[in-house]
Amino acid sequence: MYKFKITYDVNENEWDSYLKNNPNSSFFQSVNFLKIQTENKIPVFIYIFDQYNKIECQLGLVITKTYSPYSTKKLNKFTELISKFANRATWVSGPIIFSNNDEIRMKVIQTLILALEELAVKNNLVIIDGYTPPTDLLVNKKYLNEFRINGYNNENFTTFILDLNKSLEEIWNNVAKKARNDVTRAKRRNVTVKEMKNYEDFIEFRKLMKIWGETKGIDISEQNKLIEKDWKLYQKGVQHFFLAFQENEVISGLRIGTFNGIAYTHQVLNTYSKSTSLGGSLLTWHAIEWSKNKNMRIYDLSGVKSEPKNSIELEKHNEQWKGLTEYKKKWGGKELEYHHLIKTRKSTMYKLFRLFSRPDFLYREYKRKHFHKPLKQNGENLT
Repeated sequence: MYKFKITYDVNENEWDSYLKNNPNSSFFQSVNFLKIQTENKIPVFIYIFDQYNKIECQLGLVITKTYSPYSTKKLNKFTELISKFANRATWVSGPIIFSNNDEIRMKVIQTLILALEELAVKNNLVIIDGYTPPTDLLVNKKYLNEFRINGYNNENFTTFILDLNKSLEEIWNNVAKKARNDVTRAKRRNVTVKEMKNYEDFIEFRKLMKIWGETKGIDISEQNKLIEKDWKLYQKGVQHFFLAFQENEVISGLRIGTFNGIAYTHQVLNTYSKSTSLGGSLLTWHAIEWSKNKNMRIYDLSGVKSEPKNSIELEKHNEQWKGLTEYKKKWGGKELEYHHLIKTRKSTMYKLFRLFSRPDFLYREYKRKHFHKPLKQNGENLT
């Protein structure tokens, strides 16, 4: 008889140490990532035990009020009211299952689904959603079907994984010629990269994020709280931040999460103030080199939604994802598919939330489409 335990606090060393028994565990499941959140998020830790009280699975997730963290302030006033009656639980790169035995894994999934349902009832959850670990190659049809018959929908995603056990020369040779040229040109234009190591650097990163947000129609509010969060994540050693400069101006930024030998691209930001700076490309290669030198096993370029098989949906998909997919693909990583599992509960509250979210979505789409990036010069690519 398998059983579960739901807790809102754990011993950091015990949780993280056990996670490291599984090579698929990334920083998204670490205590530091889950705990250092905004005031609108509550960390949750779930254990699954077998009949002998052996830990067979761990899943860390956060409960979030049903509001958009990057939304306009006006919309958040509406969604704050809804959040009193409904919340959302989200996880990334989980669950972490410690057995490779298919029968045991199915028992774990069945017990986990029961745990998630209990969590949902106690916390008024409208949505439960999470992403499976990309490197867990044992996620199969039976696994996904168990979620499906319990009300979860599935969206396929793809990520690109670099094997850092290879030599740096071999990794570089597998990078597409265009990407190698972009890195070389960035260096010729005196673009430089700096790893952020002091508090003032984090202020610069947040300034960059605010500028980036304006290009997407996103309101990046509560700057001081976010700076404190980033600073703590850096001090804990689970996230690392880099800035690209050109002519003493910050033009791009990148953050990666590291845990258990996996480095993960968490965010890439551009100001678009320089039409041909290529800061993003130089930052990406620098982060790969940095991760290799820090003895990481894997560099995960982070995911994109998989191309739909339905030709009718393909055009819309390409508009949103094609450019990003091509950018990630050119770094030579292996393509791995993973899954976004989503369950909607309390349909009336969910519909109400979607209704209030619609004006904000339309506003951000308008801002995104009408933001004018600098024009290409001499046929060169934008960052």
